[in-house]
Amino acid sequence: MSTREWGFDVYALVLSPKDMKKIAKALDPDFSEKDFEEDPWGFYEIVYDRTYIDYMSQFTGDAFFIRGDGTDDGRSPMDTTETDSSYYDDEIFYLPLRNSPSLFSAAYRDMGSIIQEVKGEVGKYLGRNFNYAGNIRHIVGTYWG
Repeated sequence: MSTREWGFDVYALVLSPKDMKKIAKALDPDFSEKDFEEDPWGFYEIVYDRTYIDYMSQFTGDAFFIRGDGTDDGRSPMDTTETDSSYYDDEIFYLPLRNSPSLFSAAYRDMGSIIQEVKGEVGKYLGRNFNYAGNIRHIVGTYWG
């Protein structure tokens, strides 16, 4: 089996390991902090098997913020002083959005329609107070696979 670098370009909800643990606990009440300490990736198997959340390893690129109108603002968390806890070394966890923009049309009417979609997928696990808009990003980069 050979590996190669793959290009990646998607709009998605980016999740931190902390978010993934919260989802894992909601999906499997038996999942504990001790389980996480023994196997830091244990949460991923629970979440991956039961949701559309995915991850990339050896990711190199940016996850651009999205404006209120649903377009990429060209500003990466790496370009600001804002902290971003969505990256775990070179791993990135994400829930891809169903729609992608094309040359002649936007993927979504506005940020509200994007948030409505992701809440439908993971809202019951992350809750009302989760910063959905702040974690919806345009991810562009490469990964090894």
